[in-house]
Amino acid sequence: MDSGATCHCTPDRHWFREYRPIAPRSVSLADKGVLTAVGEGVVKMDVFHQGTWVPVVLAHVYHIPNLGGNFFSVKTATSRGLRVLFESTQFLVLR
Repeated sequence: MDSGATCHCTPDRHWFREYRPIAPRSVSLADKGVLTAVGEGVVKMDVFHQGTWVPVVLAHVYHIPNLGGNFFSVKTATSRGLRVLFESTQFLVLR
């Protein structure tokens, strides 16, 4: 979960349900670093919610092989009509 990220991204190619290579695209990081996205697609993941695992599908996820972790972009989610609610120990993504 990143409130400053402008895109969803992951270094894990095997997480993509749909994938297409893209022309290398520079992605700036908060620490002023720059990495290269080499693909884009749809990622399906399971999240734990109220005692059960729930499937979530994210579209327009960048594949950035050297990224140190996964980023869920609050900006991208809210620009697509979702709401993100932060509570003391969790966050909720609502339609």
